[in-house]
This record gives sequence, structure tokens and C-alpha cells, in this order.
Amino acid sequence: AVKDPAADVVSAEATDHVKILDSLVKDLTKNFVRIGFELYEIQRKKLYKELGFKTFEDFAKGQFGFSRSSAYNFINVCSKYSIHDNDGFPTKLLKKEYAKFSSSQLIAMLRLNDEAIAQIDPSATIKEIKQIGKSQTEEPAPDDSEDDEAAEDEKKEKKEKESNKKYS
Repeated sequence: AVKDPAADVVSAEATDHVKILDSLVKDLTKNFVRIGFELYEIQRKKLYKELGFKTFEDFAKGQFGFSRSSAYNFINVCSKYSIHDNDGFPTKLLKKEYAKFSSSQLIAMLRLNDEAIAQIDPSATIKEIKQIGKSQTEEPAPDDSEDDEAAEDEKKEKKEKESNKKYS
């Protein structure tokens, strides 16, 4: 954290905003798992059909604007890093050992095997996590077939953002 040495006095407003942000950032990963749980349940129980959608992907996109890869990232993070119930299903509770990781780190760690995950420190960058993945024996991500489609989704999203900028 780089701080301007000339800024010796910090306003109460600035302090309040930082406190709020700290709290929100800590809750972000928990909420990521909770979103994943809700999406998992809707997909598993095919509840999207009674909501008028033909497919889960249509529901995720139509209801929340989630790309296919984003929806599955939520689900896969929940499936891998949450506490599971007695029947082996994921819950909305993040395992304590992952509480200090960001949702972006957890997504990057999806591709890693358990041995590699055990080596990851919460201070690791996404780039470092990906490097560990390259140097370890990798196991496929839970929804590995999404790779090509995820790349396509990202390209589409960039194009949409670019065209939206042109018309804004």
C-alpha cells in the first residue's frame, strides 16, 4: 500500500470508506460461494424450467447477465471450496482454510490438484497460482469442456463492451 507522505491527516470520511471496503472485500469470497450455491441448486434441481428458461445457461444469462463461464465459475468454486453436507452436496459455507483467498484466486486454483492447492498462500498473485499450475501435475477443472467456450465468451464480452462504448 503506497501512501502519500504529505497526507498526514486522514479525514473521518476516508477512514469510514476504507472500513466499509475492508468489510465488503472480506465478504466478497463468501458471497461468491453463496451465489455458486444458489446457482448450483437451480441447475441441479432444474428450477430454471419453472422460471420459464429452457436451459440453465439461458437462465444465468437472462436473469443475471452471467456468461456461461462465469456461471460455472460460481458453481465450481462452491463445489470445490465449500463445506459439503452429509449427502456430499456443497453448502453455501466456505471452508475455513479458504477464507483468506479471493474469489479470483479460488477460480485460478480450480485447475490445480489438491497437492498444488496446499502450496498456495493467500498472498499469492493469480500469475503465481497459474505458474504453480503449470509446474504441477494438473487435473482437469470440474467443467473443463468450458475452456474454449469461456475464451469465446470473454471475446464476445470485450466486443460488447467496445460497441457499448461507441454508442454511449
